[in-house]
Amino acid sequence: MTSLIIQDHYTRWIEAHKLERSGEVDYGVWWTQTGSEREFPRWRLSWIKDTGELYACQPGKDRLIVLGVFPDRKTVERVLAGWSDSESEIYHNLKALARRIESTDWEDKEPQVRAGEAQP
Repeated sequence: MTSLIIQDHYTRWIEAHKLERSGEVDYGVWWTQTGSEREFPRWRLSWIKDTGELYACQPGKDRLIVLGVFPDRKTVERVLAGWSDSESEIYHNLKALARRIESTDWEDKEPQVRAGEAQP
């Protein structure tokens, strides 16, 4: 069973990355631990370009979950394939995303490109 490790030092952690002037790619703010529309709290999911960290933070709180480290955006897009599709198993679901990352069944997926974006 996949568990999410929630850490209580988001502010300190993200300030260190801001000092490095790392860019981020955001993947929405409606994520929950189980993907339920009625579940709270909500989490924002982002990937930091310079460090490769994919993380979720709870807006307004000092909490974060580091889900993994990926070498480039193309890899992150493979991991997140289907993330914005409401029929996807990982749609707004952090635990399902963590299971996908652990299982590596994302390695064969095509990167998802959102409308109006260039291919990563």
